[in-house]
Amino acid sequence: MIASAAGAYHRLTSDGPTYDFQGLRESVSSTLKNGERTLTVDIDAIGYLDPAVIRELVLGLRRLREVGGTLRLQTTRPGIAKALCSIGLDKVFRVATATT
Repeated sequence: MIASAAGAYHRLTSDGPTYDFQGLRESVSSTLKNGERTLTVDIDAIGYLDPAVIRELVLGLRRLREVGGTLRLQTTRPGIAKALCSIGLDKVFRVATATT
């Protein structure tokens, strides 16, 4: 996790079919512990948005929202951005793409 003036940053990574969800959970906890309220999660390294990824992102968002925070998603991959929009997650998360 990296902290900046815009909040904390975490890159969600995967190793084939498995994801580093523990790292994401630790980033959420560190964000809260450090008094930050915004965590930006870079999801470019994931293969695709499967239910496990969505679940972990929603759980992180819920923890941050409990204290008035937010979890932003960041991607430069058009396919992931389109998938977020097609299933309505762009209404749940703030999404930053290469064009926004």
